[in-house]
Amino acid sequence: MGFDLQYLLFLQNLRESTGGAFDEFFNALSKFAVDILPFLPYIVYWCVNKRLGYRFMAVTWIGEVLNGVIKLTVCAYRPWIRSDSIVPAGDSKVAALVASNSAYSYAKLFGSYTPNTVLLNVFMGDLRGRLAKVEIFENGTPLAVSNADAFDPQHVASYDVLAYSSDGSVNSSYKSVACSHIYRAVTSSATSPVTAKVTDREGRVYTASLTRPKEFNSKTRY
Repeated sequence: MGFDLQYLLFLQNLRESTGGAFDEFFNALSKFAVDILPFLPYIVYWCVNKRLGYRFMAVTWIGEVLNGVIKLTVCAYRPWIRSDSIVPAGDSKVAALVASNSAYSYAKLFGSYTPNTVLLNVFMGDLRGRLAKVEIFENGTPLAVSNADAFDPQHVASYDVLAYSSDGSVNSSYKSVACSHIYRAVTSSATSPVTAKVTDREGRVYTASLTRPKEFNSKTRY
């Protein structure tokens, strides 16, 4: 375990030893820093001293740029994703539950699906089947394929879950929406291999195989 996680565990032990008595204070402090402090340089500029305000704004903007560069360079996962020992508090606790697929309600989005349902996202497809013919096979046997507006669970895991983990919300330009090119089929087993075959309107054929069970979490990639 890295030093950073050890330090967070030390702070976590302090928090737990006080019974979370300071949780609301630090949550409020964080919200103040996010919602109020960004306006402080402009208040200084207009109400105190323009020269000092310019310096304040310059330092703030440079800090924002450096912060963004470091984040994009390091690309570190949130600590509760890296270690199950980390149990954050407040909004972050909700985000951690989201990351473990227990709060953002995968049940709401996908709970109505029949067990062993396979989802296939075909970007060239649509509800009328005008752009593609989609076939799904289990051990070589064709399955009944349906097409309806639905969420892509991998998109939810890769974007919504991580956005919620980072910001406490999924109100971003990458928020998942139901799309018309999700195809479904139900297999007889949770471990049987599945093959998808897509034929576009030019007659070109694309195939993909899925070994099951497939690992699925916020770090999974296609």
